[in-house]
Amino acid sequence: MSAVAAAPSGFDKPAGLVSLGRSLAINLIGPWLIYVLLERMFPSPSRIPLWASAAVPTIDLLWVLYRKRRIDVPAAISMAQLSLAVAISLFVHDPRQAMAGHALQPAAQGLVFLVSMLMGRPLIVLLARQAICGDDPVRQARFDAAVATHPAVRRGMTHITLAWTLALCGETVARLAILQRTPVSTYLFIAHLMSYVVPAAMIWASMRYGRSLRAQATATTTSSAAAGSSRR
Repeated sequence: MSAVAAAPSGFDKPAGLVSLGRSLAINLIGPWLIYVLLERMFPSPSRIPLWASAAVPTIDLLWVLYRKRRIDVPAAISMAQLSLAVAISLFVHDPRQAMAGHALQPAAQGLVFLVSMLMGRPLIVLLARQAICGDDPVRQARFDAAVATHPAVRRGMTHITLAWTLALCGETVARLAILQRTPVSTYLFIAHLMSYVVPAAMIWASMRYGRSLRAQATATTTSSAAAGSSRR
């Protein structure tokens, strides 16, 4: 997400991390808490815990859209994942089969990244914009201008978005393999752990790639400035 670090000075202060952190906390931890609490009252094979957990990102998405007239990206992603799990749960009753829908959630998220890339609007741009600029319209405008005028930044966003797609689809493959070889309770524990480890690893890798992009952009800017001075 930090490919935007390659942008000019002024975009490297993550003023919107609080906003992004709030969204992640609500849309990652919230559904899990709802599921765990309701599972005690409605044990398997009840589908009520899953359905109720899907309401969390839906409500958050609508609330942010109503109050701030913008899409909350983590809420949209979480809703897409849980919607797939809910849809699958309508056709299966065995807990292990229902968990296949849960295992497919990362791949659903990966497909969102892929579609955004194919549409020419890499999702990572929106995530970086929210993290760096928050709700400040001035910073958002500067950010958009930097992305629009720096080809290296745009390419970097596309590369990072593709990397996230592959990593998330790989996570689904791993989850399905674990589900086939372990009890459902063990699978859930490992799956929840992976839901933190994989994004953390991808964020770290994205940050390293972003730093390399920034170094390249700085070198290019310096060379262009030197060339312009010599012509004058």
